[in-house]
Amino acid sequence: MKRGVWRVWIVATVAWVAWLAWQSDLACPLRAIGIDAGGGPWCESQLADPLAYFGGLVLKMIMPPLLAAIGIVAAFWIAAGFRKA
Repeated sequence: MKRGVWRVWIVATVAWVAWLAWQSDLACPLRAIGIDAGGGPWCESQLADPLAYFGGLVLKMIMPPLLAAIGIVAAFWIAAGFRKA
């Protein structure tokens, strides 16, 4: 069962990161590395502080799957405690 839950977590994490990457304006990060992909004037304000923009995007991508993994580990730990008793 553990392997199945972790496989679901991996698939959900990949889907989450892909969805967030799709929802973020990819033209702005591409413009930051020198690839002109269009992008509107809002890129200038987003890229005024690239560390905040990319840092926030990375946190949005990492934190929910990380919290879910902690919850899964805690659930298995609690279930193991009931089995031993």
